[in-house]
Formats: sequence, C-alpha cells, structure tokens
Amino acid sequence: MPHKKHNCDLNLGSDSMLPKKTTLLGRMCRSLRKLGQLTKHHPETYEYFRSYSAVVAERQRQLLEEGGNLFTESYIVHGLVRLNVMFVLSSHWCSCLMYCPAIVVYYWTGEMPTHYNFYMRIPGTKDLMGHDLTTRYNKAIIIALSAFFGTGFTMFRSTEPDEILIHSVIIVYAAMFMVFTLVYLIKSYLTIYGSTMRYQGLMNQVEVCHLEDGHHFGEVALLMKDSKRIATVVAVEITQLYRLDAVDFNRFVLSHPTLYDRIEELASRRMHQTVLLDDEFRREREQHNLAEQLFNLPNENTENLNKVL
Repeated sequence: MPHKKHNCDLNLGSDSMLPKKTTLLGRMCRSLRKLGQLTKHHPETYEYFRSYSAVVAERQRQLLEEGGNLFTESYIVHGLVRLNVMFVLSSHWCSCLMYCPAIVVYYWTGEMPTHYNFYMRIPGTKDLMGHDLTTRYNKAIIIALSAFFGTGFTMFRSTEPDEILIHSVIIVYAAMFMVFTLVYLIKSYLTIYGSTMRYQGLMNQVEVCHLEDGHHFGEVALLMKDSKRIATVVAVEITQLYRLDAVDFNRFVLSHPTLYDRIEELASRRMHQTVLLDDEFRREREQHNLAEQLFNLPNENTENLNKVL
C-alpha cells in the first residue's frame, strides 16, 4: 500500500507555537519573538538540550514568559540599544553644534553671522553654497559626523572667529566622545568573543582547561561544599564574567535533574583531571628533591673527609 502524504489543515505555518496575530503590529511582534526563540537548526542547540522534546519544552517556557522579557533580559540587546541611542544623540549633537553657536551670537549681539559656514564655499562645482538650504544642512551633518569619526582640522577652512569656535567645539566634542565610543565598541566585541584560561591552584600553574564563550567554572564549590579548592583564572582577553550565587544555583539548577547531572559530570571530570595533575606535580617535585639530595651527597662526603684529614 503506497504511503499517502498528509496535508495539514491546521495552518500552523511554523513550529514556533506562538499564537497567530491579525493586526500588523501583532504580526511584527510575533516575528520579532520568533527571531529570539530557541531553534533546532542552531548547531549548538543539542549541546545543551538532549532531544527535540527538550527544545519544545524550552519554547513552551519562553511562551509563558511576558513578551518583553525575552529581549529586555538580554545584555546583548541592551548593548545594541545603547549604541544606537549613542549614535543618534551624537548625530543630533553634531548637527546642533553646526548652527547653535551662530544662533547664540545672534541673540547675544543682535547681528546674524554671515561667514560661519564659509567652509562650505569650495571653488568649482563642489560649492555647497550654491545648493538649497536642505541640501546644505544635510551636507553639514555629514561633515560634522566625519569630524566625529576622527577627521581633523584639515577638512575645514576656518578663517572667521565664529567658524573657529564652531569647528573647535565639534572636534573637541568628537575627540572626547569618540574615545568613549571606541572603547565601548572594543569592549562589546571582546565581550562577545572573550575567553579565559583556568589554572589549578598549585605552584606549577598547569592549564587545566581553556574556557570559551558561554563556559563556566567554579561549579565544584557549588556542588561539593566540603571540597574547597583555590583556582586561578587568567583572562587572555578582555572578558566579561557573570556570577551565579549559591541561592540562585540551588533554586534553578537543582530543580532540573538533567542540567544538574551535566554540571555534576563536568565538575567530576575537571576534579579528576585536577587530581591527576596534582599527583603528577607532586611526583615531579619528589623526584627533583631526591635528585638534589643525591647530587649534594658526594659533596657532603668530600667535606667530611677533608675535615678528618
């Protein structure tokens, strides 16, 4: 009997389990939530979830949460929003700094400056003063943003005092703010791609394991309260760490047997590896001490013989 293909009439469309929305805003929010949902197509999904049933259960857990928690709890989203707001504010400041000093001079002296935008007058077809007011304003924003991203005084033709004032404020502001922006961008990049190295707590400083993004350490102290060890963690790059207290660990991890078993297995494996390294280090230290004693023994016999003679 040939296999008959089943055509589903439920019109689910996807396996996201999110309810359908009829309004445009609702459909946009649903699509946004689908982007943040756990997917079975990610290559690392089944490293943390054993089966597709676990993936479905995690989706159901996300579905029970409020719609905004899926995004507001993510530090990556916070960083992206902060960078976008910083860029918008910087653009607004640069555009305001182009014309605010001239307006201040107008209200202070009662005379409107005439040469504050003299840098736009370039001989030839690139003369911006020949364009309308909207085009000049847009070009001025582009010039100010180029100064914000690191261009110096050479791009301006500052001959009038008010022009020097405007351009100086722009470039000083750009220099101060640009350093902060670059540091923040580098920090965000290295946070995403940060890595650490964990060493055991003896004098040999042998590397136990190399931790990458999303890995954790210190689980031995949480699982084995009577077994305390001193470990040294060295950050190879600029790395951002998050601390999980014992109260939160007991509340979340202990209530999930599968996750607890995985963490316990990892802790046992690291503990076993550390014990082997400790034993190897002790044996090497004992052999080194024994070799030093054997080396010093003939010297002591020679000194005793010289004293007798």
